[in-house]
Amino acid sequence: MHPKHERYLISLFDPSGHKRSVTLKPGEEKTLGHGASVDFEVRDFTLPELALKIEIQAEEKSAVVFVQCYESAPAFSVYGILAREARLPIGARLRLGETEIQVNRAEALPTLPAIPSGYAPWISVCES
Repeated sequence: MHPKHERYLISLFDPSGHKRSVTLKPGEEKTLGHGASVDFEVRDFTLPELALKIEIQAEEKSAVVFVQCYESAPAFSVYGILAREARLPIGARLRLGETEIQVNRAEALPTLPAIPSGYAPWISVCES
């Protein structure tokens, strides 16, 4: 499937250890912070109300994650390197304040297998 048709999952690992996720389409932008005006609220009060902007940029054969800090936010770290703006591969994990963030491809939801041929639904009858 071409990267622009895929869905991606932003996973947040809160300082408390909880994991929360939200889906993102290429070209769509999500803001993170702990204010009322953000798309995805983080539970890290070391961060400002508006902390980070994340966007998936679909390219010819792959996609990258564009991440940018807002002016009032501290720099994030990726593999121990501090940055305020970066283009990262899908799957890279970054740390902002005490929160860890990772973007991966969203897996398709599992479906139930088809009923084998030659079988009919079970019918129960109760006699009273």
